[in-house]
Amino acid sequence: MRDLTVLDVTPRPVAIDTHRMTLAIELGADEQRSVFVTISCLDAAVTPRPPENFLIAYRDTRRARRIATAGIATVSSPNEAFR
Repeated sequence: MRDLTVLDVTPRPVAIDTHRMTLAIELGADEQRSVFVTISCLDAAVTPRPPENFLIAYRDTRRARRIATAGIATVSSPNEAFR
């Protein structure tokens, strides 16, 4: 097996060629949508692990940060210049 670069894209692209990928995303007024791209460089000498779900990993990271910073000192001011 030779080395490979693998793209995992959500939503699924409508077209892919050597230098470009096209996504079809319909948006209404003030609407937004996330696009997730995972790029994996696979080496025949290394057993790949499956990619993590981005939203679950992001949620877990935010939870861990909140727990780690729960008791830290904070500074506040009524002055608008410091908000």
